[in-house]
Amino acid sequence: MNSPRIIPAIVRGFFTSFVEGIVEGSLPEADGPQSVEPRQMKQLLLDHYEEMAQFLYESIFDAIAIVNYPSHEQLEQRLREADPASLNSMTMMQHACRTDKLFNLMADEYRRNFYAVLQGHVMSIEEYFEVINEDMAPLEAGKVSSDIAIRAMVIAVIRGYQSGRKAVKAHTKPTNVVCIYRLLADNMQTLLHNSPVNTPDDIDLNDLFLAVCKTPENMNTMLENMQRVMQSLAEE
Repeated sequence: MNSPRIIPAIVRGFFTSFVEGIVEGSLPEADGPQSVEPRQMKQLLLDHYEEMAQFLYESIFDAIAIVNYPSHEQLEQRLREADPASLNSMTMMQHACRTDKLFNLMADEYRRNFYAVLQGHVMSIEEYFEVINEDMAPLEAGKVSSDIAIRAMVIAVIRGYQSGRKAVKAHTKPTNVVCIYRLLADNMQTLLHNSPVNTPDDIDLNDLFLAVCKTPENMNTMLENMQRVMQSLAEE
C-alpha cells in the first residue's frame, strides 16, 4: 500500500468519527445510530471550528507518522533538527506527512471533508472514491504494509471519535463499542478497497468485518489494534 491512498482515508476516518462523537455526545442516549438534520450537523461542527486543527493533530498525527516513517526514531531525529520555535500543530503535521506533496494532499482532503460537513453530511464512501481511486494512485502499489495501514486507521477512528466526545464534554461517558465497530467497518472500505463493499442488511458482525477487511489476518489486526488503542485511551 502507499501513503497517497492511506492518508486521504485517514482524514475521512477522522471526520466520520469526530462528527459521530460530537453527535453522540450532544444528543440524548439512544440504542441505535443517531441522525441529525443537515443544518444541525453544520452548526455542531461550526461550534467547534476553532478547535478542529488541534483535534485533528491529536487524533491523526501518530497515524500519519507511522505510515510515513519506518521507525519512530527517524521522526524524532527530524523534529530535533527543526527549529523548536517553529513547531506547532500545523508544522508537526507537515513533519508527519514528510513531504510537501503528502501534506498538500492531506490539506486538500481536510477541506473536501470539511466542505461536505458544511453541506450537512459526512462524506459518503461513494463521494470519497470519486477523487481517491486507482486513477489517482494504485491501491496495492507501495511499501506500506496492510498491518501498518490498518493500525493507522484504527488510531484515527478511535481517537477522532473520542475527540468529538471531548469537544462536547462527553468523553467521560462509557465508550459506545457498537459505534466504534460501525465506524471501523465503514472506514476499512476506503482504506482497503477501490469501491464500496456491498453486504446484505442482515449480515452478522464477523462476516461484515471479514468482507471489509478482505482477509482474516487483516480482521484480526483491526480488532487487536482496536483493543490496544481503546486501552491506551482509558489509561490516559
